Amino acid sequence: MRSYTKYAVPAALGIVVAILYANTAARTVVFIDSGELSTVAWTLGVAHPTGYPLYTMLAWTASHLPLPLAPVFKLNLLSSFLSLSAVVVFYGFLRRLAATRLAFPKRPDRPPPGPETATAAGAIFGAATLAFSETFWSGSTAAEVYPLHALFLVTLLWLFLEAFLPPDRKNSGTSSSPEKTGFLFAFTLGLAFTNHLSTLYLAPALLFTYFRIQGISRRSLALLARLAPAFLLGLTPYLYLPLRASSMPLMDWGNTTGWDAIVRHLSGRQYSVWIFSSSQTAERQLGYFFSNLGPEYLYIPLALGLWGMRFLFSRDRTLFYFILLLFLGCLFFAVNYDINDIDSYFFLAYIAVAAAAGTGAYAVLSRIPRPGRTAAMIAGVLALGFQAGVMYPRVDQSGLRVVEQYTRSILGSVEDGSLVLSYQWDYFVSASYYLRYVEGYRPDVAVVDKELLRRSWYIGSLRRRYPALMDRVEPATRSYLAELFKFEKSLPYDPRVIEYRYTQLIAAIVAARADSPGVYVTPEIEQQYTQGYERIPHGLTFRLVKPGKDPAWREVPLVIDSPPPVSPYIDGITMLAAQA
Repeated sequence: MRSYTKYAVPAALGIVVAILYANTAARTVVFIDSGELSTVAWTLGVAHPTGYPLYTMLAWTASHLPLPLAPVFKLNLLSSFLSLSAVVVFYGFLRRLAATRLAFPKRPDRPPPGPETATAAGAIFGAATLAFSETFWSGSTAAEVYPLHALFLVTLLWLFLEAFLPPDRKNSGTSSSPEKTGFLFAFTLGLAFTNHLSTLYLAPALLFTYFRIQGISRRSLALLARLAPAFLLGLTPYLYLPLRASSMPLMDWGNTTGWDAIVRHLSGRQYSVWIFSSSQTAERQLGYFFSNLGPEYLYIPLALGLWGMRFLFSRDRTLFYFILLLFLGCLFFAVNYDINDIDSYFFLAYIAVAAAAGTGAYAVLSRIPRPGRTAAMIAGVLALGFQAGVMYPRVDQSGLRVVEQYTRSILGSVEDGSLVLSYQWDYFVSASYYLRYVEGYRPDVAVVDKELLRRSWYIGSLRRRYPALMDRVEPATRSYLAELFKFEKSLPYDPRVIEYRYTQLIAAIVAARADSPGVYVTPEIEQQYTQGYERIPHGLTFRLVKPGKDPAWREVPLVIDSPPPVSPYIDGITMLAAQA
């Protein structure tokens, strides 16, 4: 029976989850960073901060597998595989959690652990709860760094238990377990940071639990010091960034060849203005989290999670604080980040809820007799089936082609060799990288992101991609970079002068292509940057022409699906299409 529950049960769960994830994975490029990350992976470039070097190398391997699939579809399936792996590892973590004994040996009245079936069923319930939660499942459908991040989080939690919370803690502080698995934990922790800095959200729970078990002593501090080299070794994938940037790849965000550029990129300095920005931000994000917490799991796991935390509080305070601090630590950091697509930053909190739900299921099943246990397990399976059935249409991106169609419609409608000025990163600019540089669709069209022009590294990138264009605007470029240098190096600067030079550079770029072969702008580009030109509707864009000049109007065919408004991004792309 033990062998069956140890291997066959998680295998069955893995097969079910694998089928669901593969069926709901996107077949093409989708919103936000999907296009950029796919292009970075295919070309071995450097992605937006913090660079994600480990994901890039892993995704390069996946995208070049000899399979008859589009590169982006292979990367979407990579996300499905990583999320599936996280679910299976989480099952192992929950079994290990159930095996962990009381922190304090002064409780001789502690009852023995529940039966093996209760342990396995509780772990299955918790793992499936996580697998079928909306945010986690959504992350498995498209090319992103978050599935690998989730895999690292659950792996670190399991390794932490193995290293520092042995099943029998009567001799806590003297166990040899830290020496056996602590180095693997520290190395994996370093690797996790090279994928996503929100690994930091683990710190409150890990540090508190470590010192609660090991004590604050010279010995416990010395152990951390001995683990430091393994942690630093795990950070070595970061070397990819300067090494690869030095070869000037096609995708080279940040130009991470100098020490200052490396530090700025790794720390995500450009995002710092959105972190701990105001109490209003924290209040808004906290309200968003709790308003979505029930729908995230369809409520039943939340009730079991509360029961699980009550169970831990009465039986093992160390584990109670461990799960609680995973939840609260994540919320503390995440709610103070002022971005719209915040959901994935709550991953650790959702993992903590699923762990509590699994513990609650274990607590219920270990207390009831066998006939009642069987009925309870059947009810649990039905609840999970209901959760999966409700979530499936919410997360299904297998038929989502609107981003590809929208981007192809823009690129396909403009003249050969023309320029498109936009800052629709989430809907067009990111996807255009993939279509032009991976699939080879309209590579002749120059796409310039208006907002990225505010970064000096982007100017260098444009010089490499479009040398003829940038040669024509070199005087305006030099004047602008001279002022932008002061801002980026924290020297005294006048923001009005920077904005003036910035506007002049955009005007020069527009003038260089306005007559031939043409310049097109998307609807959100402000009028102040296109003064002196009329905007002639042209499909999903506007063509810029001099007043009184005949733009040689022609009909532009559009092929855009009208999917139901099931997300803010679909609402957004629908509105942009309507404005054009």
